Amino acid sequence: MRPTKTSTLQLIKGLLALEEQMKDQGMINSETLRQWLADEKVYLQRLSHEPLQETLQMEYYQKLVNLEASQKVLDETQSKWLVTTPETYNAHNYTQSIEIEH
Repeated sequence: MRPTKTSTLQLIKGLLALEEQMKDQGMINSETLRQWLADEKVYLQRLSHEPLQETLQMEYYQKLVNLEASQKVLDETQSKWLVTTPETYNAHNYTQSIEIEH
């Protein structure tokens, strides 16, 4: 099956982005990338288990991502609901005071 023009253009864009990232990382050519991948493969194969510090850092990052998503949901929910708590409730008619304000 022949690639479509769209998929070919996407592949080219991906390669251009890869080349740009390689330049940003100081990689002169694709051989540098191949060597880095080979070195990384050897490093990963030698590990008997995942390094604790890296595991904790990844878990912490994921928790931060989850927290941000939860905070967005909470903010959206709170903006749609009026919540009355003992601290926010006054002795007078709370609903009436809101109606007067609007």
